[in-house]
Amino acid sequence: MKKIKTIIIDDEINNVKLLYHFLNRYCPKVEIIGSSCTISESIDLINQLDADLILLDIQLNGGNAFDLLEQVDLKKAKIIYVSAYDEHVTRIKGSGYITKPIRIEVLKEAVDALSFED
Repeated sequence: MKKIKTIIIDDEINNVKLLYHFLNRYCPKVEIIGSSCTISESIDLINQLDADLILLDIQLNGGNAFDLLEQVDLKKAKIIYVSAYDEHVTRIKGSGYITKPIRIEVLKEAVDALSFED
């Protein structure tokens, strides 16, 4: 089984740790290759690593996910947006969207709903 190379981006370290735990325990096809809590570090990670999937918090310190995405080359990466609010869901097309608090089943469904090449 090909692993889905994944980056986690959230400005709250506890959310990064929670996603890391949930993905490792409940999404065996996911391989976490990096995580970040800052926009500048996230830009570097996305541009340097060849991720298949990015779990991306919408509200970040110093900006938001949309500001971040304007500064990177996503290549082939798909995005699952993670937010405490559902107000941005209308801006999201062709991506996953889950709300906090994160529920394991919702996370698994969001990952499974995206198709990745083998």
